[in-house]
Amino acid sequence: MESYLQYIALIISILGLLILTYAANVLEPPITKIGNVNQNSLGSNVRVQGEITDVHKFTGGSAVIKVKDETGIIDVYLPFRVASEMKTNLTEGKNADVIGSVEVYEGKLEIVVEEAGNMRVK
Repeated sequence: MESYLQYIALIISILGLLILTYAANVLEPPITKIGNVNQNSLGSNVRVQGEITDVHKFTGGSAVIKVKDETGIIDVYLPFRVASEMKTNLTEGKNADVIGSVEVYEGKLEIVVEEAGNMRVK
C-alpha cells in the first residue's frame, strides 16, 4: 500500500512539473509602463509597449532600439539571432510590444529580448 501511494505522489509531481513548464512558456507578463521599470525589476521579465524612436544596428548584427511610451523611454537590446529576424520591421515610428529581462548595461537599465517571438512590431 505504501509503495502504491509513492507511485501516485511521483506521478502527480511529474504532471505538476510538466504543467508548470508549459505554463511558463505560454504565459506572458502583464504590460508594464516604462516609467515603472526600475532597479527592483532587475532580472525579471517585463512586457512594455511603445513607439520605436531610434534604431542602432551593430556591425555584428545585433541591435539596440529605444522604445518610448507616455511615462518614459528605455533601450531594448536585440541579440544577433533576434535582430536578424526583425531587421525589416525595425524602423522608427512603428509600435513595438516587447517581452524581455531587465538588465543593466553601462549603468543604464535595458530590456534584453532573448527570442524573436517575444517582440512584435506593428
